[in-house]
Amino acid sequence: MTPEHLKPVLNTKSVLTPIPEEVSAPQNDAPESLPQSEFPGELIEALEAEKHYKGYREQARENWDEFGQTSVVRSELTQQEYRQRKTLLNKVKDFWIEGFLKPSLYGNTAINLDWKTDGDAVLRPFSGIDAVELDESFEELQTTDILQETGLGKTLLILGHPGSGKTITLLQLVEKLVKQTEQDLTKPIPVMFNLSSWGEKQQPLEEWLREELKDKYQVPKTWSEPWLKEEQLILLLDGLDEVGIEHRNDCVRALNQFIKNHNLTEIVVCSRVKDYEALTERLQLSSAVCIKPLSLKQVYSFLTKAGDSLAGLKTLLEQDSELEEFAQTPLILNIMSRAYKDWSVADLRLQFRPGENRYQHLFDSYIERMLNRRVIKRSEKNKHSTQYTQEEVKHWLSWLAKTMVKESKIVFLIEKMQPTLLESSKERIGYRIINFLIGGLILGLILGLILGPILGPILGLIGGLITASSKEITLFEQMTWSWRWAIFRNIGVGLIFGLMFGLIIGLILVLSSIMVKELWLIFGLIFGLIGGLSGGLSSGLVSAEVKQRTVPNQGIWSSAKNAVRLGLMFGLMFGLIFGLIFVDTGLIGGLIGGLIGGLIGGLIKGGASCIQHFNLRRILYRKGRIPWNYARFLDYASERLLMKKVGGGYIFTIVC
Repeated sequence: MTPEHLKPVLNTKSVLTPIPEEVSAPQNDAPESLPQSEFPGELIEALEAEKHYKGYREQARENWDEFGQTSVVRSELTQQEYRQRKTLLNKVKDFWIEGFLKPSLYGNTAINLDWKTDGDAVLRPFSGIDAVELDESFEELQTTDILQETGLGKTLLILGHPGSGKTITLLQLVEKLVKQTEQDLTKPIPVMFNLSSWGEKQQPLEEWLREELKDKYQVPKTWSEPWLKEEQLILLLDGLDEVGIEHRNDCVRALNQFIKNHNLTEIVVCSRVKDYEALTERLQLSSAVCIKPLSLKQVYSFLTKAGDSLAGLKTLLEQDSELEEFAQTPLILNIMSRAYKDWSVADLRLQFRPGENRYQHLFDSYIERMLNRRVIKRSEKNKHSTQYTQEEVKHWLSWLAKTMVKESKIVFLIEKMQPTLLESSKERIGYRIINFLIGGLILGLILGLILGPILGPILGLIGGLITASSKEITLFEQMTWSWRWAIFRNIGVGLIFGLMFGLIIGLILVLSSIMVKELWLIFGLIFGLIGGLSGGLSSGLVSAEVKQRTVPNQGIWSSAKNAVRLGLMFGLMFGLIFGLIFVDTGLIGGLIGGLIGGLIGGLIKGGASCIQHFNLRRILYRKGRIPWNYARFLDYASERLLMKKVGGGYIFTIVC
């Protein structure tokens, strides 16, 4: 039997690995000189175990001091590798720290949160080994020191209730790691992701990470693949609870598989407590902590540091136990601080009447305070600055927030709006019909005036199919050339469809007595050749993500510019081909060919995307879900701290 007073000692063991021999206490340190009768076998074992685990804990704490440094690192970097790493690090810093963390903190001041360990939340790699309990002094540490203090692992689960500060804590950790990596770019790069989008495809985590790096950080796969393979990234994963409930257990399994395959990659995962506890799967992380609610001491310490601006709120909380309880959630305390800054106690008492919905009043007051915020940037410089009613702002932002939650989006980009925003089959059918009509009218009317009433409608049909066939709106912000796509995949397809359309159009021309039947086959072959060439060229020009978006709706404007450029290029190419083939027609044949090629090429490579985007926004505007000038409204909301503008995108300012 183990003595009762030694059981806590024996239960304090590693959560990571079996106790390594190299950190065990030397055998000659054991109390062998003492009589066996004074030290029963159980007691001697307990003392040896204590030395054993004490040595391991000290060694592990030393190792943890190098968190963010112990992954596989390169001793030196080439100039290109340096630029690649610096580019990603700058994006993480600009987006998450400057754009997200700092605007979310009242007065740029973070509240020091208290924690408790939760050993049952994770599935430790070695059964029967208990988690290490943190020292009591841990509660007094900065939240960014949490990983160093837990000390016995490089993977961590952070749990908390809604509004408890999970995301802010993760962002503070990002900030700390960014500063470390800025000093030495050979260290692993901290990158933050939101797991909410994993549920869309349920991919292996490594594949999902590559796509997220490409989509969110504009990192090409040629960069991300070696980084992931060589374990050069520190992964900070927020929003496990935001994955669809039907996919959450699968997401945990995908995470565990990734951890198994990349056991040197350092990972932190965040989730709400209740959502995580409801899962049947458990993450195989080394440790877990749960954020405690704020103590009243912490609440009043925060309000006292804020000074006179929150003195009225502080006094009211001291006199109102219900509001005092509300304030023990960091998110609510943050909103209170912004909404009731510089309010007197008397004014606050008038606002909070017994029996009313105080949560609703709090958020209404916050929105009203932000809308009445004095903004110099535009309101005083632009006499025609648009004003919106409080009801409009709440309605449009509410719809946007629900949409972003539904589609698992953290950042909203106007150019990334998709037809999935349409809420009924009637809206989706109408969207397709309008796209078809616009594309058809552009080609049909313009070319019909030149080529007559037969060819015009035929080409109009082609234009309608181009604009109506796509399920997604594809941006053409930057174009790159791909021989793989041009030659090996689509020239043959282009030849087949070109020949088919050529023969059909030639037959129509023969039946209309516009062309003699002897030229029918020749016309079809020529049209097939042109179709193959244009198909190969157009497919070889593939869309590429821009390195950085700086203005709202940049993707659509860039797509429109590329549509014009590529339309001119295809127009010139088709004009030369038609001019050489129909030499008898002179300049007219070349101009007609150039017009056909230019319009079709412009539609395929960007023009159709602009039409689809315009039509989608038109429908949403008519349904009252968005204002007509969306960028102006989102800028307005950003100026009033309801949203934050990050590059060309927007995020909601208040996070938890």
